[in-house]
Amino acid sequence: TSGGVSAEFVISTASSGFIPSGVDIEYYYAFQDSDGQTVESERFTIEYLDPRYNWQRYDAGTFEILWHDRPRPLVEGVADEVNQHLLPVLSMFGVEGLDKMKAVITNGSRESGRTFPRVSQTASDGQLYSGFAFGEYDVFLLAGLGVDGMIHEMTHLFFDEAINSPRAKVPAWVNEGLAMYFERGTGGRESIVSNAARSGSLFRLDSMGAVPGRPSDVRIFYAQSWSLVTFMIETFGTERMSAMLTALNNGQPIEQAIQTAYGLTSLQLESGWRTQLRTAASFTQVIDPGSFGTSVIITG
Repeated sequence: TSGGVSAEFVISTASSGFIPSGVDIEYYYAFQDSDGQTVESERFTIEYLDPRYNWQRYDAGTFEILWHDRPRPLVEGVADEVNQHLLPVLSMFGVEGLDKMKAVITNGSRESGRTFPRVSQTASDGQLYSGFAFGEYDVFLLAGLGVDGMIHEMTHLFFDEAINSPRAKVPAWVNEGLAMYFERGTGGRESIVSNAARSGSLFRLDSMGAVPGRPSDVRIFYAQSWSLVTFMIETFGTERMSAMLTALNNGQPIEQAIQTAYGLTSLQLESGWRTQLRTAASFTQVIDPGSFGTSVIITG
């Protein structure tokens, strides 16, 4: 007919239907006549972004960064610095020929609250997480323009590319520990681990398969994951860590993957790490900074 067709559809992006900002959504229309014949329209793509802002973008090489209401020279400088720090990550993970990743930067807690996935009321109130990576979309979201936060989340995306087998079962301490290892600073994690060791609050390695729920436990978990991974790399080298990741990707459980790469049981590895902690504590005066307030942000 000579008339037009008007159509409307709604995609729910809340709760279980969450979609991260920056995702490209492809859609098309299918028309079926009374005889059952179907005709499909051409494909269309829309980039899912908050329409309240005037988004800018910059191609940093390994990733594209999207932001608003920040000076372009500042953003480009940070993105270029991050890109340089990603080279050792790519080397350890042995990944190449990747699709371009995408970073979406939010400004302030209100915007982050609208943009980030809901973890829990406690985590939201305490601003416990400052970033989230979504390997299935090659996108990460970050509150603020932090170099370490961007390195952390990009490491998660590279990790997801490297460990891509459906048989791989990776404990959270490996993934999070590596993401923090490649950051430029330590964020006071030595003190958290030292204090947890003195108070008997450290987790057993075999209980670190998932991130705990309580904010105080989350902070210890992240710091301990960083400390464990740092010990493994600095004591045994990057090659063995790469070998462990390969074993995990081949479907080996973490206990077997540690044995394959390091020739140790997980208990022996943990014992060596704890011995190093005790040795370091005997030579270092540990200053207790007190309990952390809920405004402290740990990159997730």
